[in-house]
Amino acid sequence: MFSPSKYYYDTKIINNTIIIAGVGRSGTTLLAETINYDNKFRLMFEPFNKYKVKALSEMNYRLYIPHLNNNIKLKEKYYKILSGDIRNKWVDQYNKKYFCVNRIIKEIRINQNLKWIKINFPEIPIVYIVRHPCAVTLSKLRLNWDDHLFEYIGQIELVNDHLKPYIDIINSAKTAYEKHLIMWCIENLIVLNSFKKEEIFIIFYEYLITDPVKSIKKLYKHLNLNFNNKIIDTLSKSSLQTNPQSAISRAKNIINDWTHYVNDEQKQYTRNILNEFNLDHLYTLDPLPFINENDDLLF
Repeated sequence: MFSPSKYYYDTKIINNTIIIAGVGRSGTTLLAETINYDNKFRLMFEPFNKYKVKALSEMNYRLYIPHLNNNIKLKEKYYKILSGDIRNKWVDQYNKKYFCVNRIIKEIRINQNLKWIKINFPEIPIVYIVRHPCAVTLSKLRLNWDDHLFEYIGQIELVNDHLKPYIDIINSAKTAYEKHLIMWCIENLIVLNSFKKEEIFIIFYEYLITDPVKSIKKLYKHLNLNFNNKIIDTLSKSSLQTNPQSAISRAKNIINDWTHYVNDEQKQYTRNILNEFNLDHLYTLDPLPFINENDDLLF
């Protein structure tokens, strides 16, 4: 039997690409699957993972590209991926489309480059999903993910452009919880500092779960897609990347569940770090975002 993950045709028209980005464990896969509820899109899974995509093997992991970088070879590599001109076992593992005119790129490793992508490929809409830092951090800890802080503070241009005021705070992180929390702050800070409101669509994971119709309708309007109530059914299912130990797998309240596993010391650290990074306008220790989804959260 033919499998679309192996045998498909992609028209490679870059205008038909949508990027779904966010910090790992923020709901990027769930959101991508929700948009692709009717299998209209080729689902490209994390094509900027250098350890899975040979064309990127010589690049730095979580490479930062300054906004004004004009490297032609870099643009060519990104164009090839963003236009769908790539076939890869990893990238296409969840693709179920044979004839691909439209594509969704689901990615967690290019948050620091989203502005550069927008400047160089303005025709591609970018959707960025944000989830509570404690929920994200605990999910990563359960999966024993590396924090990759050194990948960021080791890039001088990134430090100069975004991280210099926070370098002492970053270096003071000791525990795995602290490092992953700071990673959340770094990635979201870069995105929120880089964009104007009309350049990117930001959606909160918590509002996607608690008020899916409103969230998806707004998103579909932004993407010029037709809303269908069948889309909401997708959100009641576990995504392809759901951790077996996650709240959704254990039929728990997926918004509040993390509150049972963060101790008082971690809560205080979270409160302090969000304040230091000026991100406490997004989240506090309440499970829902502190900011209203209709407010302008870009700095």
